[in-house]
Amino acid sequence: MLTRIKSKWWWLLWSTAGVIVITWAVSSRPLQAQDIAGPKFSYPIQRILEFESEERKLLREQATTHSDLADLYVGFGKYDQAVVRYRNALGYFKPTDDSYIENANRLARVYLELGRFAECRQLLDQNVNVLTVNSSYQTKRQLADTLALLAEFHRETGDFVLANDEYHRVLELRKETTGVSDRTYGVALHNLGIFEWEQGNIDQAEDLLREELKITESRDVAGEDLAHSRESLALVLTYAGKYPEAESQFKQAIEIYDQLQGVDRNRNRTVSNLGYLHIFTGQYDDAKKYLNEAAKGRKEQLGENHLDCADSLNDLARLFYVQGEFDLAMAEARKSLAITRENVELAATVQSERQQMAMAALFRERLDLLLSAASHRPEAAQEAFNEIVAWKGATLMRQRGLRKLTQDAAVAKEFENLQQLVMRIASLSRTVPIDPQNYSLWKQELNDLKSARDALEAKLSSHCVELHNAVDKISSQELAECLPEGTVFVDVFEYNHQQVAEDRGRFEAIPSLMANVLTRNGIVSSIHYGPSADIAIDVDVWRESFGGTQQGAAAGQRLRRKIWEPLLPRIGDAQTVLVTLDGVLGRLALGALPGREPGTYLIEDHRVALVPVPRLLPTIIARDSRRKLSNHLLLMGAVDYDGMGDENPTEVEELPPWERRNAPAVRDANHRFARLQNTPGEIAFIQRLYQKQPWSRQDGLVLLEEAGATEIRFRENAPQCYQIHLATHGFFADPDKVSATSTRSRSQAGAWSSYSDAVRGFSPGLLSGLAFAGANRPPQPDHDDGIMTADEIAFLPLDGVELVVLSACETGLGEVAGGEGLIGIQRSFQVSGARTTVASLWQVPDKATRVLMEKFYENYWVGKMPRLDALREAQLYVLNHPDVARGVRRVSQQAESADNSRLPPEYWAAFVLSGDWR
Repeated sequence: MLTRIKSKWWWLLWSTAGVIVITWAVSSRPLQAQDIAGPKFSYPIQRILEFESEERKLLREQATTHSDLADLYVGFGKYDQAVVRYRNALGYFKPTDDSYIENANRLARVYLELGRFAECRQLLDQNVNVLTVNSSYQTKRQLADTLALLAEFHRETGDFVLANDEYHRVLELRKETTGVSDRTYGVALHNLGIFEWEQGNIDQAEDLLREELKITESRDVAGEDLAHSRESLALVLTYAGKYPEAESQFKQAIEIYDQLQGVDRNRNRTVSNLGYLHIFTGQYDDAKKYLNEAAKGRKEQLGENHLDCADSLNDLARLFYVQGEFDLAMAEARKSLAITRENVELAATVQSERQQMAMAALFRERLDLLLSAASHRPEAAQEAFNEIVAWKGATLMRQRGLRKLTQDAAVAKEFENLQQLVMRIASLSRTVPIDPQNYSLWKQELNDLKSARDALEAKLSSHCVELHNAVDKISSQELAECLPEGTVFVDVFEYNHQQVAEDRGRFEAIPSLMANVLTRNGIVSSIHYGPSADIAIDVDVWRESFGGTQQGAAAGQRLRRKIWEPLLPRIGDAQTVLVTLDGVLGRLALGALPGREPGTYLIEDHRVALVPVPRLLPTIIARDSRRKLSNHLLLMGAVDYDGMGDENPTEVEELPPWERRNAPAVRDANHRFARLQNTPGEIAFIQRLYQKQPWSRQDGLVLLEEAGATEIRFRENAPQCYQIHLATHGFFADPDKVSATSTRSRSQAGAWSSYSDAVRGFSPGLLSGLAFAGANRPPQPDHDDGIMTADEIAFLPLDGVELVVLSACETGLGEVAGGEGLIGIQRSFQVSGARTTVASLWQVPDKATRVLMEKFYENYWVGKMPRLDALREAQLYVLNHPDVARGVRRVSQQAESADNSRLPPEYWAAFVLSGDWR
């Protein structure tokens, strides 16, 4: 009722006083009755003002009461009641009031404790926006408080890049505003120390936490801060192998907590960490006692669905695992995973794609532990596969769901803004300053755009309830029902196998590969390939010559024995094998492996198609709810990489020396995209073939060539074409690996590494893409530069596009993202909604590509073959007709062919089909 009265009186005052009140609001003296109504009516107005003043005083007191009660509830661990009180307190203030900011931060902290990430982030962003308007001393202190919470938010949700930036920013603000001996500076040291420990920087973490402990000991004899400091140092000492000192610090912290009230969550965490220490020392009975005590306390205080409870369950699973009790380990890991997935899905509603992947990566070890335990229990294959399906590709599915919502007018405008932002980031990321002094300004500008992108993506996600439906859990039985007759499904998954070390309870995480084979009857069989490193060596050796040398052929045979032959008993007589790849196998063309008979290839034995992620299979099978498009085909080729279309400036702007930037970061300054001599003939053939089809239309073809093959024309036309064929250069850059023969200087190589840190940490999708007209020209900020990155492609609305053929080199490569496949061009088209993609895993001779593509379209359009068969038959044609490649220089000059009647895989095996194979 009082809130309603307040609103009513404020409305009355503003409607009566008009401009006079505005004048009063900016003056220094109190509002007087005559200011409103003059002497004649001063008495009644004065009474109103006195009443209003008393009301405001009463409201402030009520707000303080709500806030104090909330603090008490927090002190006793009653977070739900605290939320209600803090919310009530906020209702009495404006968002710009100091009291509002203080209470909003406290509420955000409670939301973070409860795992309510969406509401936490919303409050913190609001406070940051208010506090960055001015730079007063008080504002800087409040900003440091808010950023400290924001850093914790990023850490909790796995966004370590932003967390690192915020932790260091807070430390500098504390040093500037309070000095190095103040408690708040010690807290900043502590938080940074914990973060460094989590990143594996043990020595730095120990130094920071010892420094912080000295500050705390000088100010806090036996309080919560001291207990927390001891616990944190003990945690780092545990991982440093300093067990006796670690145990002593843990127990001192628990003794302090036992004397305090309202610290149950902290005490439970400390007890849990003490239990984990005893796993390391091999004292399993003590470990079980402490872990069970912590689990019970967390469940009673926070509820069974809190992430802290998932932590305890995971720790118990690890204890059982190290003791060889694999069934018990799986039981606890299963419960931990269920809680974790629920929290990850809730957080995804306010996160960008990058943040979703970061949070998933943060908790991936829980899935790894379950799979490690399942590797000792063959009968657990189906359960293990179901957990993989629930985890793998969840972000991809959310992003596809988001793009489908662009047909909603409200969402479409925001999505268009996001597209523009992604384009600006891509443009800026490739214009690195030459002068190192300008690098920090460039990086800050890039980070600002990154933050804006995150915020806008998160806003879109929060509007889309459909994102939850996009990641509904799908069982292996439901997937089996999608398989046509004569088809099996093989999922390859890379995980960190938890290897128990010989020195008692320590673990070693070994990147490993496994495969799950699903048949139409719903039976799942698991195959554990072992460490990924051994397989990666053979893949690298094979790729050096694509199996064309003696060493390459031997590597191919080893890969067949390791990867394919263990699958054969499960594949049986199935002719079609649908595969989802992961890790190092994402760079291998399975069809190029040796076949059953000497001198043959696997492509001659099986029809192999890729599926991006298992949970996409039902979507691929279902052909309904696709958009109707206006055009049949978009053809792009014969690209003029030195030219530019009319929509670009006719002259390149000359910049002063201090603003000049390097050539695009995806290539060094001496690299130029060469004209592809055979692409004019390739697209001309496809154009003629299309025009001969009875279903073709005169206005159904969009042709992009020469200087007209620009990014902007592609963006405008691609979403309205059922089929897209791009005969252009693709690239996948790896800036961290600077070769000894690179033309870049050592200083440039250092800058290159810094560039990678700035860009890769945000999005690997900036390091791969396609070349358009003008790609060889110097890049200009905020202008299309002839390079469309994978990130930009992913934000095209391509739902309705049936087929994308990427007649370009290395368009099928990408950076590995655990549980999401390869982040690159092909995945970007899949995220944008394209049903089927054909891409290449290496550079193919221009002429061989043209012949293969011509055969593919003849098979697909004229022969009316399914997409997979059209590609496979085209590859077999090139394999068995070496004359088509006469005069073509081989990719591998060391290739040794024992059979001149057939072409080696480098000419035909690079192209892989992913998506709808029918």
